[in-house]
Amino acid sequence: MGASDQAAAAEQMQSPRVAQLDQGVWALLRDGGARADFVNAWLTLQCRMIGGAERAVALFGSPVDESLTPVAVWPEDAEFQDLASIAKLATTQRRGVLQSDERTGAVQLAFPFLVRGDVHGAVALQIEPRSQPQTRVAMRQLQWGTAWIELLVHRERVDATEASHARAGIALDLVAAALEQEGFSASVTAVATELAARLGCERVSIGWIKGQHARIVALSHSAEIGHRLRLARSIGQAMDEAIDQGATLLHVAGQAPAGAWVTRAHAELLRLHGAAAVLTVPLDAGRDSIGAITLEAVNADRLDTKAIELVEAVAAILAPILKDRHANDQLLVLKVRDSAETQLGRLIGPGYTGRKLALGALAAVVAFFAFFKTEYRVTAEAMLEGQVRRVISAPFDGYVSEEQARPGDIVRAGQVLASLDDRDLIVERVGALAERRQRQFEYDAALANGKRADLNILDAQMRQIDARIALIDAQLTRARLVAPFDSVVVAGDLSQSIGAAVSRGQALFEIAPLADYRVVLKVDERDVVDVAVGQRGALKIAPLPDRLVPFTVTRITPVSEADHGQNRFRVEGVLVPDVIASDGARLLPGMQGVGKVVVGERRLIWIWTHRAFEWLRVAVWSWLP
Repeated sequence: MGASDQAAAAEQMQSPRVAQLDQGVWALLRDGGARADFVNAWLTLQCRMIGGAERAVALFGSPVDESLTPVAVWPEDAEFQDLASIAKLATTQRRGVLQSDERTGAVQLAFPFLVRGDVHGAVALQIEPRSQPQTRVAMRQLQWGTAWIELLVHRERVDATEASHARAGIALDLVAAALEQEGFSASVTAVATELAARLGCERVSIGWIKGQHARIVALSHSAEIGHRLRLARSIGQAMDEAIDQGATLLHVAGQAPAGAWVTRAHAELLRLHGAAAVLTVPLDAGRDSIGAITLEAVNADRLDTKAIELVEAVAAILAPILKDRHANDQLLVLKVRDSAETQLGRLIGPGYTGRKLALGALAAVVAFFAFFKTEYRVTAEAMLEGQVRRVISAPFDGYVSEEQARPGDIVRAGQVLASLDDRDLIVERVGALAERRQRQFEYDAALANGKRADLNILDAQMRQIDARIALIDAQLTRARLVAPFDSVVVAGDLSQSIGAAVSRGQALFEIAPLADYRVVLKVDERDVVDVAVGQRGALKIAPLPDRLVPFTVTRITPVSEADHGQNRFRVEGVLVPDVIASDGARLLPGMQGVGKVVVGERRLIWIWTHRAFEWLRVAVWSWLP
């Protein structure tokens, strides 16, 4: 501060007006109080300390939403519109503002109330004309004086915090009182009694919505209402009034209701039952109101602003807890009914758009499945078999000499499959030829000697030998096992049996003709009743997953066989000629896959649910006596 500023400050401090400041005003600043009283006292002190002040105004609010309102004016009847303008300018610029009137020379000062960087308002003064150094001193004094406003803001914050903590403590005590009890009825009675004791009310009632109206479920200091039905009706109507308007309602005897709320039922409650004030706070759980708390006080001061805030805090905390207690105390049937009513109300009532859209989409899908028809096909495991299976057996007792075919090989007509050892047959044939030559020589000698009896005997013996040679030749021919037609080897692997003995008639190979197959389906017993001869179907086999092989059902075996714990019936079908012509070369007996038989059109929902309904019918019938 310069020398001129110090002189001006000294001059103001020596003013007799500063020395005679009202000690009561200082006491008000020290002790605190209502905001209006504090700011009035502070503004009075500022005007006296600065000296030469003609008028002043203090405004509080936020400059962002232009909500600055005057809290104190000095003197009380002074005009302050022009001062309010400079005060708003100071809040906008967040610094002190100084301007002077060129006609009168009066100086107007304004300084914002800044608390931790936030603007809470501003003060503006108009002072007598004075020198520039004295004006700066006045501005500095105004700046120092705003520290009292910061103190006020901090006091209000501390008071609000303490009040909030007090409300929270009381609310927690009430929650503890509710949780200590067993059951919904005991909990609400404990809450009503504790709340009446805390606020000094004559009666506290808690109501619960049943149907369309609130019904009293608890009274303070009483477990039941008894015969006081008129009182119960009046309190219930007051609760309905608050719940319908969705607001906290306070009615004081002899006073008009604040705002545009309707409090007719509250006034009637006061008139009939003699209280000075009645307060009703709805109990809201989520979007829905589940009940209300009504307080009646003989002394209207008991239901002040702090009491209303406390009851609203208690209602907000207790509503979900009481709702759970009420739901847990109900019978299971009532729980199901209430849940159904709640869900139905959400679907029919306002809101819950997403749920309504989802339900509409689900209804559309169900309707589509209920009326849309498509082909119903019976599905079963399937396998290809040859129409004929020819057995190639051993023509005589012998030994395996060589093998030239294995299962899965495709062989042509006349192709050798295997050979039997024919050395013994060859030796036997040579012996038979030698014996015939011997008989021929004897026959010629008997013919030369004219022995007719010997000729007949020798001729019979030669024919016998010729028959034996013919048999040996036939056996030599059949020692080579050949395919009688174009086919595929289905069974018979002699690769590990070279030199092994075989008996006459022993099966060595099984072959099936090419391009002559039948489809064998193993149909479940629950589906076989839908299958009939002549129905068409399609087969998809594992080696050819990209092709559908059509077939026609030709035979249904009436005897079932167990397969993996289920009874299945053998259903046979034949491939259509077009398939044999196009894909016959790629199809082989033994190939497996899945077959589907078209049995007619059915509704889609029936296709998906008939198995479950059929099982349920059988199960219910088996349980019935």
